[in-house]
Formats: sequence, C-alpha cells, structure tokens
Amino acid sequence: MLDRYIFSDNPALININLNIFIPRMKTDIKTLIEIKKLHDQYVQEVEFSGIKPLSIEIYKSHSKNFVRWIDGDFVPGAKLKKTIIPPAIQPTDHLI
Repeated sequence: MLDRYIFSDNPALININLNIFIPRMKTDIKTLIEIKKLHDQYVQEVEFSGIKPLSIEIYKSHSKNFVRWIDGDFVPGAKLKKTIIPPAIQPTDHLI
C-alpha cells in the first residue's frame, strides 16, 4: 500500500480511495495522438543528427518521459514507486 503522502503535493494525481492514486492525462486524446506522432518524428531526427550515441539515448528517454507525463503514465521522481490501480477502474480497451 502506498504511503498516503507520497503524491500529496502532485496535482497530476488523484486520490481514488485510501492511498490509491491514478495519474491523469494532461490533454485530450486527439492532441495526445498528434503529440505522439510528432515525438516519433523528433526521435527519427535525433537518431540521424550525428550526435553521440549516449546523447541520442538521453534525448530519446527524456522526451519519451515527457510524452508519458502528458499521457498520465509518468510521475517525475516516482520511478521506484508503484501506482496501484484497482481492477474496477483499470482500462477495458481490450474488451471492446
């Protein structure tokens, strides 16, 4: 169970029920799809830019985390903290 204060100062997360937090998407789905397309283009440009391999990986990972943050799938500084999503509110896209 998560400590109830782990995300208390982070408005990107909502408290569903006693120590359970879920990240929220920062934009609508249409905009997110466009951001992801543009991110793919950005990654291609970075890969063919001629910069050092380590720099390429840093550019890619940081930009990917930014897109994940917009999508509600990333919380800065919380890489080792697991977010619990109760089965009753998990996405059901696979059922459609």
